[in-house]
Amino acid sequence: MSLAAAFVLQGGLSFGPMPVNASALENAGQCVNASAGRAVGIGLCTLHGDLGIGVKFWTTNAMAVGAYLLASSGGGAARAAGKAEEKVLDTCYLDGYLAVGAESPVSKDPSWQRYDVSVGVELTLPGLSNLALSVETGVSLKHYYSWWAWHWSSESFVAVELDLYF
Repeated sequence: MSLAAAFVLQGGLSFGPMPVNASALENAGQCVNASAGRAVGIGLCTLHGDLGIGVKFWTTNAMAVGAYLLASSGGGAARAAGKAEEKVLDTCYLDGYLAVGAESPVSKDPSWQRYDVSVGVELTLPGLSNLALSVETGVSLKHYYSWWAWHWSSESFVAVELDLYF
């Protein structure tokens, strides 16, 4: 399954955001949806225990795609990762999303690939609408080469991302 297939899969899983009291509060003047209208964000992240940098593009108010470059904390090749997010819960400052992603080492002969499915929340603080903190948890399937054959393994993960939006 390639990264492009993961993005197509995510597009097929589109549910659309579910506003939870956000429109009622916006109409009452009590809050403004902090995540509405975002376009591009750059940030820092941790994924599978490694640090990285990334860029996230919001294609709509409910869908984003991201690209990340991660440095391995245990040595070895840097990794490239991609992710598609679909916002399923939309409130003034806290949003929930589903995501699919893929990851591979940046090397001549990659010996593994990883495919992720996750659920996460993104928090934007009042007064700091350009800064967002995301935390997600999910399950990964790792396809790796060992003992002259390809194998599959699964693992859970937690990822944290801090983005600055423009």
